[in-house]
Amino acid sequence: MSAGGSQAVQATGAALEAAWLYKQADRRSLQARRNFAGCVGERAVCRALSALAPDGVYHLDDRGLRADPTSKANLDHVVVARSGVYVVDAKNWGGRIEVRGGSVFQDGQSRDDRLMALTWLTRRVQDVMATTSAAGFRPHSVVCFARPLAALVPAAGRDLLTDITKIGELVSRRPAVLRPDQVEELAEVLSYAFPPYATDAQALAEAEGLLFPEQLTRHAGLAEALDKPIEQWMAWLHPGQAASVRRSFPGPARIRGAAGTGKTCVGLHRVSWLAATRPGRFLVTSYVKTLPPTLGRAYARLSPSTLSRVDFLHLHGVAVDVDCGWTAFDIAWRSLGPGLGGTGLAKSYFEEEVGQVIKGRGLTELDSYLSLDRVGRGTPLQSEVRRLVWELKERYDEELVGRGQHDFMDVLRMARDEVRREPLRTWTGVMVDEVQDLPMVGLQLLHELAGLDRPDGLLLIGDGQQAIYPGGFRLSEAGISVTGRAVVLRTNYRNTVEVLAAAGSVLLGDGYEDVDLAAEPGERSVEVVRHGELPTGGSFDCREDHDQALLWDLAARKDRGARWSDMAVLCQTNSLAVAYAGQLAAAGGPAVLLKK
Repeated sequence: MSAGGSQAVQATGAALEAAWLYKQADRRSLQARRNFAGCVGERAVCRALSALAPDGVYHLDDRGLRADPTSKANLDHVVVARSGVYVVDAKNWGGRIEVRGGSVFQDGQSRDDRLMALTWLTRRVQDVMATTSAAGFRPHSVVCFARPLAALVPAAGRDLLTDITKIGELVSRRPAVLRPDQVEELAEVLSYAFPPYATDAQALAEAEGLLFPEQLTRHAGLAEALDKPIEQWMAWLHPGQAASVRRSFPGPARIRGAAGTGKTCVGLHRVSWLAATRPGRFLVTSYVKTLPPTLGRAYARLSPSTLSRVDFLHLHGVAVDVDCGWTAFDIAWRSLGPGLGGTGLAKSYFEEEVGQVIKGRGLTELDSYLSLDRVGRGTPLQSEVRRLVWELKERYDEELVGRGQHDFMDVLRMARDEVRREPLRTWTGVMVDEVQDLPMVGLQLLHELAGLDRPDGLLLIGDGQQAIYPGGFRLSEAGISVTGRAVVLRTNYRNTVEVLAAAGSVLLGDGYEDVDLAAEPGERSVEVVRHGELPTGGSFDCREDHDQALLWDLAARKDRGARWSDMAVLCQTNSLAVAYAGQLAAAGGPAVLLKK
């Protein structure tokens, strides 16, 4: 034997054993994650089902088979209601869930094999029902996802598909087929036939102590941060986001993600890190006038030592504050508006078209407008209509010149052109929040002020799905590229699963276009780590009934311990906000307008 031969053999054996152990550990770790996700999912579905109890709906959770005590099979939930019996399988799957041709897919992979056990369990429930007065009824197989899925097709084969926001409606709105006495009978019989799944109480207590603190650790500090005032919550950084803060980019960069994923917070921490490691001044800006002062107050708590070197200004303040000039538009509309009346579109639509789409992009030639892909404008305009709009824009410009005025877009365009002629180096870095709402000329101005493609110069934060203003554009049109320098945040810390589901139902089928992406579907895959109350909604025959219900609901929440400062009333217009603030004040509830 050559020297070291025995050691080589032992090393090889040990390496093979280690490889096998690592493989087994990976498998067990994966199984642990799946079991934990299943536990969280079943609890979420259980909470949703509990809301049906006042309507006489029974739900039996985590049940085994009395006929075969040795079987590891279990039923997640059995629901007994006037509308029938439902065998509910809770699924806490991540990724994109879709149904095609009667099959369920997760991120493009068929998952029908994961649903086969549900069919077998439903048959066992049907066997038991055959011994009761409801023998002629067949139980329903239901797959209930533990997160909101706005675009979910309601059925796949014989299985009903739903999520925690729709399970209640699925059970309560189907026609009644069972008598109340049959519901009572089935609840008792099924409870006996499918007893609680046998779990050692001590083992369960230990599992609770190990697993759920692990979930809190994975999102360390979240619960504590939620107890703080909103200004401190705005500055809370998840440990997993720290890498995005302390990262150098060789050019313009972008942070994007769905609502509530902490984009702005990451941006503020990044400005703090840059200000602590770079000389010069920094700018934090946004199109919305009320946002920069709010961000400034959050930043003061986050990084008081660098506050003196960071300016918080809204976009108009970066350029100059002048008369908006809409009286001039009214005069232009009088002469050209009638020609556009046949489109069925309101005057305000064409105000936006001229201001945001044409002037917001800095267009100076009719041909450019005729060939423009009007990103973010859902209503197409034919060439003859566009020609009339262009005439309206030119008549408006003439009126502005005659008055010696400039509108907001003119100011941004002139400021951009001036900086292009004579570059300013006021700021070392520029952070733009809610970039999806900026007009293109405004972003081009900020790009110039940030030193164009200077490393760590321009940071764009935003999400196209949250766009408020019309007239979108793509970064490539503005001469900006963030290729290889985009950070995507995928965990929603702000919203609860229930609130996000309510929002998702509004966005069902409503796609959007982002500033550096193609059209996206309204439904998005995000991890949501918080649960809360199910949102309530209502429709009313008149404004008076609505207003009375609103005031009653706010007062009821106050009686349950909420503070006035915990509540917000969101309105479509500023005039409505003023009106409801007056109603609240008259009813004894203090109200502060956001703009103040």
